[in-house]
Amino acid sequence: MNPFWLDHIVSACPLKIERVEWNDPQLTIGGTGWSFNAIVPWRLFGAEKMIVDSGGQGFEDAIKALAGSEIVGCVTREGSKCDPCFILSDGRQLEFFSICTLEPWTMRLPKPPILVASPGDPQWMT
Repeated sequence: MNPFWLDHIVSACPLKIERVEWNDPQLTIGGTGWSFNAIVPWRLFGAEKMIVDSGGQGFEDAIKALAGSEIVGCVTREGSKCDPCFILSDGRQLEFFSICTLEPWTMRLPKPPILVASPGDPQWMT
């Protein structure tokens, strides 16, 4: 069973990434009518391997290169149902890892609701 928030993201796809901003430690991506803000670690995967993570060499260039692609789907990581893994139009995946329970990420979608991650709340993952 998918957590309730995942269905909201999937139903809003595709989401064109028009802007990418890095203001340490916050990553913001967004487009017309939507935005995603995270203050947690993340990884960017290609088809067969990790491209870069939030602390890796060249990460700022790698995330800026997300602009122009689309989020075409979203899944949760194996073993965790509190964080998104965005599936991009070119096959890359952008995965997030909550390391705190107090609003590690938020997402405003073109249609309500605004999603505010609450990993400490058992209802968040149902």
